[in-house]
Amino acid sequence: MRDLCCHCGRRRGNRHCPALDGPICSRCCGENRLIKIACPPTCQHLEQNESFQRKKQHPRYREAFVEVNADLRERKEDLRLLLIVEEAIFQATERIDSLTDADVSVALADLHDHFSPLELIAHPPSLLGRFLLETMNQELTGDIVSHERVRESIARLGRVAEMLRDPKAPRAFLQGLSSHMEGFAPARGEEAQSGLIITPDDLLRP
Repeated sequence: MRDLCCHCGRRRGNRHCPALDGPICSRCCGENRLIKIACPPTCQHLEQNESFQRKKQHPRYREAFVEVNADLRERKEDLRLLLIVEEAIFQATERIDSLTDADVSVALADLHDHFSPLELIAHPPSLLGRFLLETMNQELTGDIVSHERVRESIARLGRVAEMLRDPKAPRAFLQGLSSHMEGFAPARGEEAQSGLIITPDDLLRP
């Protein structure tokens, strides 16, 4: 049948998939977009769904971030380190295809080990891990920051990622992070501005 989903071959394809150049069912589209299917940014279904999911996951991301980092309200330098890790992951989503929250958790764990004084591994093995390491090294050039503090920031964001892990939404953390970062795009790389990024004051709010 011409209308069968070109991905699973079982259900009816009720929308056109530009990546596969054929009909695809809504289930295969929803479960595999940007994971097993390299969706072009021009796909209307991708744009609509990603916009919806980012808005949905943004408050969850912010809530988890504040819960994990509530004790940092007086530690602005540590908040800055967290922002560096967030920014590195956000940049990765724009450069590496098919990333999932599971990929992030593995990369953060490897990165945490990399900054260990025991030097458990020479370099993070995954593409994402290597990208995060290179980006963070660039951002920290010239800064006198202990590896232990960097490890703490990585571990904290790793806990946020785990809190958002959802088998039914394999990119929930990434979508929440992307929405969060896009919300203060003009301020990235500059001093924190009121209301634009999470500051110690934000951590005091209920």
